[in-house]
Amino acid sequence: MKKTFTKILMALPLLTATICTAQFTLFNSGNSGLSNNACWYVNQSPTGKVWVATTNGGAYTYTGTTWTNYNTSNSNIAANYITPISIESNGDVWLGSYNSNAGLSKFNGTTWTTYNTSNSGLAHNNILAIVFDASGNKWIGTRGGGLNKFDGINWTTYNTSNSGIPSNDVYSLEIDNTGNIWVGTALAGLAKFNGTIWTTYNSSNSSLPNNDIYSLKYNTATNSLWIGTNGGLAVLKNTTWTVYNTTSTTNFPDNYVRGITHSQTTGNTYIATGNGGIGSFDGFSWKKYTTTNSNLPSNQIWSINIGNAGTLWASTIANGIVSMADVFSSVQEHSEIINQVSAFPNPTKNTINFNINTTTLGKGEILIYDALGKLVSETAISISNSLNNNYSINTSLYSKGIYNYSITFEGDQKSGKFIVE
Repeated sequence: MKKTFTKILMALPLLTATICTAQFTLFNSGNSGLSNNACWYVNQSPTGKVWVATTNGGAYTYTGTTWTNYNTSNSNIAANYITPISIESNGDVWLGSYNSNAGLSKFNGTTWTTYNTSNSGLAHNNILAIVFDASGNKWIGTRGGGLNKFDGINWTTYNTSNSGIPSNDVYSLEIDNTGNIWVGTALAGLAKFNGTIWTTYNSSNSSLPNNDIYSLKYNTATNSLWIGTNGGLAVLKNTTWTVYNTTSTTNFPDNYVRGITHSQTTGNTYIATGNGGIGSFDGFSWKKYTTTNSNLPSNQIWSINIGNAGTLWASTIANGIVSMADVFSSVQEHSEIINQVSAFPNPTKNTINFNINTTTLGKGEILIYDALGKLVSETAISISNSLNNNYSINTSLYSKGIYNYSITFEGDQKSGKFIVE
């Protein structure tokens, strides 16, 4: 990790016991190579590289140690106002822009290629959604031009004049396990396209709580479509609807749902909301993480994604990006069994010590993750003679940087972070 980044983090207060259910790692213009805090979207490649879209600074990448910025001054990216970022299985990165002249950018790791209304069949240059189907087709949602399909050579446009799509303003896209294209629109509800027939769902003919559809995510584990609207969250499984909102659901964070992601590891679902922070759902109950009960820097969360390493990444519209290991939210914090955890010395070089004060005897474990959420250490603990125990973990081979720990003991959990310098 960069030396300047480490020095800034060292100024943070030393962490003992936490009183909230999650602690986030923050990345912004003050403590990292991210020099623009207005972040529209964040995504992660299969190799672990994080991509960040900003509203006026282009796109950034973060490898865990190195930040790189691509903008119109230092690269051939189409615009500095980047909206969605989608990554193909072959590693190609597709970036949409919110610019009337820019359009779509593709980056293969070396070369940038631009597609816009002047040099291609792209229907509109304002891009809000990009997904890929099993055949390698690119589906592109525009604001004003409807939906595009691009097979690498040919372009096809679906709009209100030539198809059954209910609106030309496409906010979100998703593909289910049978290949249906789901289209979230502005003010016109949700549409399903099976390649031939269009079917529209709205608040008049279904249980959809609102016709503004900002986010869509298919859960392959449960074969259900999760739909983020401006009136709450809806889940469609076969023909059954389930709706979560602030009126009917305890701890639901906010009805303006901008992003959805599912963890295939813990089964948790996370949502990004426009005014209520981050929500998580374990299949039974909701938790919410806000500026009040966590170190989240803003409640205006514009996107959320989980990478292959099991790390949650979220973008804020004015305060940079945050990350959190998904496992931290899979265990309830009761604050009943673990009284206090102290991690010292912090910062450390060769050894991190944990003093664990509990109300009972029993067994548990200490898990340590790097900044990208990769598990680097797993230590079993057993408290059989005293309610106040010390455990030491060798960190001499750790790379310099920030690490997250999660201590679980008899159903309780405490989590926090420490720095290796």
